[in-house]
Amino acid sequence: MSNLKKQPDGVLVEVVEERSSVRSSHTATPWKILIVDDDKDVHEATLYALTNETFFGRPIELLHAYSAAEARARMAEFDNIALAIIDVVMENQTAGLDLIHDMRNAGLEEMRIILRTGQPGVAPELSVVARYDIDDYRTKTELSRNHLITVVTSCLRTYSQYRAINSSRKGLEMIIKSTQQLFKPTNLEMFAWGILLQVATLAKTSPKGFVCAWQTDSSVLESEVLCAAGPFLHFSGRRVSDVLDQAILDNLSSLHDQEGPVLSGNHLFLSISNRSRRKLVAVIELDGPVTETDMSLVKLYCGNIKIAFDNISLVERLDELAFLDTTLQVPNLNAFYRSFEACLKRTKTPLGLGLIQIDRFDELVADHGLHLALECLRQMHATLSRLNGLEIVARVGDGTLAILGDPDQLSSDDLQNFLQQSYMIEGVEIAPLCRMLFRNLDKSETLPLEILREAVAALLHERAAGVGKVTYYDQKLRSDIERQNKLKCALKKAVEQHDGILVYMQPKIDLESKVCIGAEALVRWQNGGEMIMPGEFIPISESIGTTAALTDIVVQKSAEWFKAGMRKEGVKISINLSMYDLNLPGFARRLLRTIEKTGLPAETFEFEVTEGIAMKNQGTAISQLEMLREAGGTIALDDFGTGYSSLSQLQDLPVDVLKIDRSFVDNLTMDNARRSMAAIILSTTKTLDLQCVAEGIETPEQEQALTLLGCTIGQGYLYGKPCPIEVFSF
Repeated sequence: MSNLKKQPDGVLVEVVEERSSVRSSHTATPWKILIVDDDKDVHEATLYALTNETFFGRPIELLHAYSAAEARARMAEFDNIALAIIDVVMENQTAGLDLIHDMRNAGLEEMRIILRTGQPGVAPELSVVARYDIDDYRTKTELSRNHLITVVTSCLRTYSQYRAINSSRKGLEMIIKSTQQLFKPTNLEMFAWGILLQVATLAKTSPKGFVCAWQTDSSVLESEVLCAAGPFLHFSGRRVSDVLDQAILDNLSSLHDQEGPVLSGNHLFLSISNRSRRKLVAVIELDGPVTETDMSLVKLYCGNIKIAFDNISLVERLDELAFLDTTLQVPNLNAFYRSFEACLKRTKTPLGLGLIQIDRFDELVADHGLHLALECLRQMHATLSRLNGLEIVARVGDGTLAILGDPDQLSSDDLQNFLQQSYMIEGVEIAPLCRMLFRNLDKSETLPLEILREAVAALLHERAAGVGKVTYYDQKLRSDIERQNKLKCALKKAVEQHDGILVYMQPKIDLESKVCIGAEALVRWQNGGEMIMPGEFIPISESIGTTAALTDIVVQKSAEWFKAGMRKEGVKISINLSMYDLNLPGFARRLLRTIEKTGLPAETFEFEVTEGIAMKNQGTAISQLEMLREAGGTIALDDFGTGYSSLSQLQDLPVDVLKIDRSFVDNLTMDNARRSMAAIILSTTKTLDLQCVAEGIETPEQEQALTLLGCTIGQGYLYGKPCPIEVFSF
């Protein structure tokens, strides 16, 4: 910088000799003085007296009007008139005063006025002088050359001071207004434009320049031009080092540790830093000299820029947090919605949505730790991002990623191969079990939230069958989901009103005596004219939390039927319990209260549980079963051998009965009986002193084989299909 000195407040200004302006390379602007007089000799005399005179380092420029009417017609030219010397008597006795009245009403308030007259007897009243802010009144004979120079000097000083005061006032008003605008932008580019325009206005120059920003630990020459105007317009978006003016580049390099406004030649440099260690510099090419008042206003404005710059950085950080998954450093659900909305507006491009979910992500975390599980998800994100045709890959859930892209470019083989990949993480190979749902979007679909909700529902709907493969959302799947949603509403209403919830009974037979010794109560649902089977509505009931209420209905209806005349010594009613409920603390207490209200002892009931699901939460499930057993109920383990339990787990379960699954009975014959799984299970029950019931007996040969193996109780179509409780009897 040339001839720069630092002020006590840390702001750099250029040392100057002139009293009224900061030095610049521009020629001093002349003072404009208006002469209004109908006497040409007065014009010539004034010109002669003031020619070659300078006032406060500035020359003068005389403007001439030879009547009040001419001056009034040219009033639009008088915006920057510093002084007007006006004759009182011209077209009439008050022509000069009337002209001054019109000038002041036209907004020429800063212009100083000297009245002079060739008729000493015609003088304005003092009230008129005060009202129109007239600086002096002289006769033409009084205004000698020296006297005229003295009066002009005094008026120009007053004009300069008055103009400075008004400039400060307008500048402060402008700062207040511009500060309001300064805090409106929420991105750095718009903020930079605001600075360029507002500082140029404060410096009374046209917006010609550029603004750049960079981290303080890097070079300004490598930073990007955020915005540019005037001769710098073509540098917008380019590196600062591309600016060809070497003097500007040298000045920018010297601003590394400086703050505030700095003048150099015909350029104003504005340097601002914020708390995020970012620096912003505006370079403005000046049209003319900048006054000390204007520089003071720019300096004051810098304080507001600094606060707003901090605010922009805060907004950018909040925006980053709002649209970035900070754990994986990848786009999050908000970013996905934003991109989704933008893609939906581009109707010309085909669009597809994909959801990828790690099956049992919580178990992956339990097996390998949260760190490795998240790193696996991050690597999956990176792998997906390399596929062609994708707009965005985002994390939208704990173990779930979402993609948007052109379905014509996304190969089904690539998607399928992605699901089969494994990842080496810190020496551990992890092969996550994933499922994917892909949906081609119709151009008429415009609601991203609704589309994503339907996709999530479809992914959950296909949870059991979709692991390891890509499921495409088609009309059949959509119809299945719509049916499921309708059934959810209908089932909730049916359970609340006990409407359509039916109980069927299937007998249990003593294989030796062929006597019915019990029955299994099976729930059915009549939804209007359609019979919905348990395999469809039980999962729905679990998803909406109505299984406990369903169990209550089955217990109540079975008890009513039993007490109505079907009571038989030693006969038990088997009730199927949902493992969803058994894994919820408090369920056993609720069930025992329901049984107590029926008036039957708990010994009347046998409670069947499915072994596979029971293993999900052993502690809770076992405590619930123990409570039911201690109350007198019998516990039967259904489908033994098809789930996850081992013999060691079987020893820990409070179980009285094992039920041989029908899959081990279907192919049972007298020839293969002793080499069958049924034989192993029966041997286990004998060892553990448990009762055994065989399910799915449909032929006499199956019955004979089971009897041969020592099974004493059977159940199946050979003895009777499930039938409504109203027509069932022992």
